Amino acid sequence: DRGLAPLTLTDLTVGTHTVQIDTADGSVRRKVDIGEGRVENLAEEIFPGWLQVSSPIELTVIDGRKAVQLDASNRVLLKPGPHTIRLENRALEISETRQVTIEPGGTAKVTVDPQESTLTVLGSSGADVFVDGTKAGETPLVDFKVRLGPHDVMVVERGGATRHASVTVTAKPAMLEIFFQTP
Repeated sequence: DRGLAPLTLTDLTVGTHTVQIDTADGSVRRKVDIGEGRVENLAEEIFPGWLQVSSPIELTVIDGRKAVQLDASNRVLLKPGPHTIRLENRALEISETRQVTIEPGGTAKVTVDPQESTLTVLGSSGADVFVDGTKAGETPLVDFKVRLGPHDVMVVERGGATRHASVTVTAKPAMLEIFFQTP
């Protein structure tokens, strides 16, 4: 801590220095190159910047300990400086923490692309399994990779009998058992 602004420092060595300005409205960090015999001026305004979150799934965004509401463009204004952002979807068992720095008037972009999980479908041997309308294989279908979220599963027996099931795949592997009664 070197003091309150406005401030003149006369004891800096030649080279690059990082200056951090902290206020109740946020903080900014800037690099300043000090040259031999030169005077460098640094003037900064402290005002909010944007956090923009991109994700194919719905997320709760938490800044420190406070949930924040994104606008229609998936953005929120935050005070400048470093932030610890938690992004979560409890239903899908997703929770990620990111460190972001908000620059005055700038936009810090965060992208969350959820990992895949797996789906296992057990049932009468040799039945066709369709996931979201696309053939995925035959039963038993083991560790089929799917995106997190809801999926429609259809199992079609060789004789044409059909069963449907809905499953929400979370970060934990999902399993369905679909058996047909034999006459």
